[in-house]
Amino acid sequence: MKKSKLIKRFCVPDEYRNEFSTLNAKNNSVAARILSALLITSVLLTIFYYYAFTSDGWSKGIFEQIMPLNITCLCISAAVFVSLYFINKSKLPLPHVSEAIAFAAAATAIVYAAYSSHLEITVDGIKNINLAIIMFFAIGFFLHFRLVATLALELLLALSVAFFMYVGRHEITNLIPCVVYLTGAYVVSSFAACVFWLMRKDNFVGTKNLELIASYDKLTRIRNRRSFDLYFEQEWHRLCSSGESLALFIIDVDFFKKYNDTYGHQAGDKCLAIVAAVIADSVRKSDFVARYGGEEFVAVLSGINNETAEKIAGKMRKELASREIPHTSSVTQYVTVSIGCMIGKPSRMEHSLSEFIMLADSALYMAKNTGRDRFVINPESESKVFDD
Repeated sequence: MKKSKLIKRFCVPDEYRNEFSTLNAKNNSVAARILSALLITSVLLTIFYYYAFTSDGWSKGIFEQIMPLNITCLCISAAVFVSLYFINKSKLPLPHVSEAIAFAAAATAIVYAAYSSHLEITVDGIKNINLAIIMFFAIGFFLHFRLVATLALELLLALSVAFFMYVGRHEITNLIPCVVYLTGAYVVSSFAACVFWLMRKDNFVGTKNLELIASYDKLTRIRNRRSFDLYFEQEWHRLCSSGESLALFIIDVDFFKKYNDTYGHQAGDKCLAIVAAVIADSVRKSDFVARYGGEEFVAVLSGINNETAEKIAGKMRKELASREIPHTSSVTQYVTVSIGCMIGKPSRMEHSLSEFIMLADSALYMAKNTGRDRFVINPESESKVFDD
């Protein structure tokens, strides 16, 4: 189904949607806490108001009427706090759950504000100040949600408030101005929601696009050294806790300086682009490939053993040989690569991250010093760890 230009304007690109959804969930989590705190305060103040300022002490009729609602709101608000606390503490990736909890907090505030609208709390001639305060906070809260949800909830809020006002007062003269004011408020808030959403979406997508540009090598169209440094550190720490193996390939184009001297730098650029494509096509989709610098490339592979590493390296060399890129100064008459590899389990290793890279680099030098056009695994790789 083809999307219209207007819908596309509001949509987040597919590649960023999950991350943007998670970011929304974090914002909604904060907003839900604020709204729940406001709701608890409002409930307690309402109880205190009827106890302290009614002429006959406790206004039993009204208090008994709102008591079930007060207890319900307090329980739901407490549940929101507890649920979000455990979700954030355990760092669980539950964007939809936290978003649902946030919706529950907003819905509770709406029902409480709507139901208590007939309590006639007046400040300087403004009736239902508790309703007005919660409404404004609720509108601000809705701006954190997706656009469709924002508009749907605002419509629901307007209808529920109008309904409870009518049921509570039974006076059409009081209903009409409230509906008029609410309609105006929601037209403004809906427009604000659209603007806010577009600004937020555009800023997010723009930032991600800049990050993408900054993390890719323009020539080879694979990741660059900066991107590798960030990824490798993250993967290292992740595997320290999971116990999986980590493999690092460092790949060098043999006699590349002579290639440039013989065929020119433009041909050299094309050669590097082909080598990068071959490396990227030879590894798994989940693996990471980057240009390390000059004619060197790196590949980061998790959860593999020595045998699998040899198969992947063999696939790289075989695929590159099939391209038959002429190179008269190389070990064969075509472009070849030397590959050094280090494999280990970060959680079981005494080596640091930088030492691990050095061991992979030393394996590359072993490959070069023993004739090039070959794959060498560093002897310090603990092969016994990787038995299937």
